[in-house]
Amino acid sequence: MASEAIPEVPPQISDHLRIEVGQLERLLETLQEANPWERCSIYRVPPHLLRRNENVYKPTLVSIGPYNHGRPELTPMDEHKLRSLRQFLNRSKRTLSDLKTSLRPNVGQMLDSYEELEEAEWSAEEKFLELMILDGCFVLEILRLFEIHCIWGHSPPFGYNDYSPRDPIFGGRGKSIILTLVEDFLLLENQLPFLVLERLLAVEDLTREDPVMYMENFLNYVVENDRSEERKGYEPPHLLDLLRMRLVGTPRKGSLVGSGIEIKSATAYRKAGLRFSTEKFPSKFLSDVKLEKSGRGRVLKLPVSPLLSVNEAPWFNAWAYEVLHTGLSQDLSAYVLLMDGLLQTREDLRLLCPGCDDQRVLNLVRSLKKNIDFAVFHEFFDVALNLNEFHRKSTKRWKKRAREWSFNLKESHFKNPWTVLSLVGALLLIGLSIWQAVYGSLSFYKPH
Repeated sequence: MASEAIPEVPPQISDHLRIEVGQLERLLETLQEANPWERCSIYRVPPHLLRRNENVYKPTLVSIGPYNHGRPELTPMDEHKLRSLRQFLNRSKRTLSDLKTSLRPNVGQMLDSYEELEEAEWSAEEKFLELMILDGCFVLEILRLFEIHCIWGHSPPFGYNDYSPRDPIFGGRGKSIILTLVEDFLLLENQLPFLVLERLLAVEDLTREDPVMYMENFLNYVVENDRSEERKGYEPPHLLDLLRMRLVGTPRKGSLVGSGIEIKSATAYRKAGLRFSTEKFPSKFLSDVKLEKSGRGRVLKLPVSPLLSVNEAPWFNAWAYEVLHTGLSQDLSAYVLLMDGLLQTREDLRLLCPGCDDQRVLNLVRSLKKNIDFAVFHEFFDVALNLNEFHRKSTKRWKKRAREWSFNLKESHFKNPWTVLSLVGALLLIGLSIWQAVYGSLSFYKPH
């Protein structure tokens, strides 16, 4: 069969293809440059996370930075931002021009910190620079008031608060909303580059040597943990990064294990003879999860306080930042998976945290767990493997029955002091009855 002739490409189509190829080549040349997301640290929350739990990611009172700027429900706070800027300038005896001069050399670095900025709106660097100054001064002023109202708990020194006592935000009336504003500052989409706060603090007080410590002191009252000594020389990209480090602590060093491991409930491990050290465990950092040997058997050292002390929104936003920011280990995700396995019922929570019968903790763990639909690799799961090996060895038939009998006896009879007294009384009566029977028998056979 004669081969069919291949039809020629019409001229108009050929020209179109050449144009497309030329466009692709130009696009490829653009991609050879440094990727902009390499410098990014502040992200928009992806739509699939917003659909699941939008309330924990969106601010309720104030917009900080460009992502939520202009939202109608948040614009009433803009007037208070202007007043905070005026007071900041008056107190520091600086001008707006001084602040711009300090920040302008790094405006490109600040722009690169944000992912997916709308170029049409923020192409004018002057507008972006003024937003950084306005929002940065507001954040610093609110943190000052937070220190006054929530840390000192009494009247500040004379001249420390230079706002009117009747000011709805910065005066005495503002006490009721400061904590809500602070939570808005810890949302992922409400972050400012730390460089902004650092430069503003430097302009306000030239003697301030360590702006990171200023933020550390504030976070002392959001999260109890403090390892600032271990972070000397580290400059966080923003406040939320510092919060996450407060939760995680020093990264663990060990082999990474995947998350496809069955983690039994705390009650199941307790019946196998495991003891928990949570309330008395001095560390509150997630990275300090340990399974250790002691004279009385195996002990799981497990920090629970971060789940109790940190509210839902900061937890979700610190977790979302960990997921989106390249280079961070999966500490929060691994901790959530571990706790989700251990805390299957309220009884498990009581076992890990005596006196803490809090459904809020269980709801927080379950809500976070629903978002982890990806593989997690972390050193925590070494602990889970060891827990399961301990459980397997400790649940041989005779050991299992003995331990479960002991556990059930403690749970049903030794928790309530009245049941303990009743049990002791019953044992005494049984003992007296046996003694009386033995004494009566001896008396019958040997009356003298």
